[in-house]
Amino acid sequence: MKISKKGSVVAIIIFIAVLAAGWFLVSQNQKQNKSLSKKIDAISAKLAGWEVAGISTSVAENSTTSNQTNGLVTSSRAILGVSDEVVISNVATPMPSPSAPKILKVRTSPTPTRTSTPTPTPTPTSAPTPVIKQVTVEIQNQGIYKVELQENDNAYTVLARAAAENGFALETIDYGGSLGIMVTGIGGVNAHDNYFWAFYYNGAMSMVGASSQPVSDGDTTSWKFETW
Repeated sequence: MKISKKGSVVAIIIFIAVLAAGWFLVSQNQKQNKSLSKKIDAISAKLAGWEVAGISTSVAENSTTSNQTNGLVTSSRAILGVSDEVVISNVATPMPSPSAPKILKVRTSPTPTRTSTPTPTPTPTSAPTPVIKQVTVEIQNQGIYKVELQENDNAYTVLARAAAENGFALETIDYGGSLGIMVTGIGGVNAHDNYFWAFYYNGAMSMVGASSQPVSDGDTTSWKFETW
């Protein structure tokens, strides 16, 4: 069969057009593949950055999200015909283990013992016992009496105080002057006939009447019923 020159030219042109179209389609496909690969790489990088930055809340969620992302990327690559394999790390960032608490050793200085000096208890000073000045009054057949001495006392006043304090009767006659008071009865025993009450001062018969005999602390006056 003979092919005309014109038909040959047309066939060549068609062949060249087919080749050009094929080359164009392959070139466009490669560009799209490269662009898509770059986009997938960018997405993968962002996902990895989010994982490192702590966007994932747990290892399980990271694993699930990474598996889903890997499946999505793999499916996308299978559909688009991209042969480059993108590996997405799903390894969880290890959390730093809490450091053991540091034990601080505090040195405490021993508290100095304070020795307090006991305050001496003052010894109560007892009040001095007042010295009581006394005169002894002795009465025959009746008793011995201690009479407290007072100012300006004499032998008669201490006898009269002994009678008042001890409840025995006393009878006297006041002669006045130098004779003074004469004792005539003591304790119901009265002078009669030649019996009278003789007065002794510190063991000796007094030469003056009882009311005229001053007395001092420690003196002894005695009354004896005698005759003359």
